[in-house]
Amino acid sequence: MMARASCYAIAAVLAVGIAACGGGDSTKEQIEDGPPVGKDAPKVKVGWVKPRYQSTGGIAYCTDTTSAARQESVDRFNALYNRRGPSVRLIRMPTDTWGQYDKFIKLRHECDVFDADVIATGALASKGLVYDTSAYVQPRRDEFVGNAVRTACYGARFWGVPHSTNVGLLFRTARGFEPVNWGEAYHSIAFQGRTDEALTVNFLELAVAAGGRVLAGNGNSAVLDDGDRNPNLRALRLMVDAVNNTTAKPQDGETATVRAFRRGEADYMRNWPAWYQRKYWTGRGVSRRHVRIAPLPLFEDAGVGAVLGGANLVISTKSGNPQAALAFIDYLTTVPEQKHGLAQFEPPAIDAAYEGAVPSFGRDLGDYAKEFVRELRRAVKQATPRPVVPGYRRISSAIATNVGRALEGKATPEEAIAEANEQIDEIVRTAPLVATCTG
Repeated sequence: MMARASCYAIAAVLAVGIAACGGGDSTKEQIEDGPPVGKDAPKVKVGWVKPRYQSTGGIAYCTDTTSAARQESVDRFNALYNRRGPSVRLIRMPTDTWGQYDKFIKLRHECDVFDADVIATGALASKGLVYDTSAYVQPRRDEFVGNAVRTACYGARFWGVPHSTNVGLLFRTARGFEPVNWGEAYHSIAFQGRTDEALTVNFLELAVAAGGRVLAGNGNSAVLDDGDRNPNLRALRLMVDAVNNTTAKPQDGETATVRAFRRGEADYMRNWPAWYQRKYWTGRGVSRRHVRIAPLPLFEDAGVGAVLGGANLVISTKSGNPQAALAFIDYLTTVPEQKHGLAQFEPPAIDAAYEGAVPSFGRDLGDYAKEFVRELRRAVKQATPRPVVPGYRRISSAIATNVGRALEGKATPEEAIAEANEQIDEIVRTAPLVATCTG
């Protein structure tokens, strides 16, 4: 069926989670919260994925189709394996993370495979909405780049297969030297400042680099507010001081950030790899030939705190054909398919896909291709996941709201951190203990 399937059959034990309700009165809260799936969750028998996919029947693949890479993968798969049988069909999902999640909840009887944003893992797993794919992922753990596999891990088990990853990069103009630390970068930077997940990520990149954390090791208490030398507070103070001094310029989204950078309003820009494509730079102020990229810098004398993005391929527990779903997932995570994604600026989750990937960019990157692949791979390898917990959606909202209040001058950094910590502690303090993820 696929390059490696001819020599190794996929023995996948798919464990069905226990669908428990609880954690609030609203449907949204009931979907997001709940106890971890128990060890006694029912399982299907070991299934062998055959080289001929036609015999397994058609499935639906629910994904964001902003990138043509997803549709092209489906087309290639169908051309290879479904010329005479039922084909994989693609169902378009919204572009925003939680819009995708909410639509999957409504369509989970129809979606066999879903490209779930990495921050949705805890919510999907804790409610038994997706299969446990540990038996498939475990033998492949060493294939995934950096910490990508950990984004699919909740309660010491894997609930999806990493499909793509993502990480913030630092863009700089020719007049901006490569900064040693975030303090230097924030002397002239544009970043996403809208009060949503983007602001949470921008804050966490500094906070984690400074040595901060959001949750305690067991995930049942907040540690955002942790004393006078609190690294989270130091990170927020740096952001607030730079905004007050007008050296840091928060923008209303990714597109606005690129526009500000192109207009020359800042020497640096924190943004995602996809924004390095030629189409965003031709004839618009700062030319890409004057732009360089690098992984995110250190925080003073501490470490690096890049935050992983991306998507994990999950199988709905309402799927009528989980074996076919796994076969398709296996195809999407082959090195050739991962390289196709990279050529369209979707960072691969499979490490080997970065090897020899430079020619795949063709005319888009030209002389910049080698640098781009090198710096992207380095950035991905040093990045860490956000908390993989059921209530992450509300945790992120608490962080973004309070960081936004501080940047707008509506709260001091100390007040913002304390309030966010209290809100997060309330979200997680009654959560059941979850086994530590060692993925």
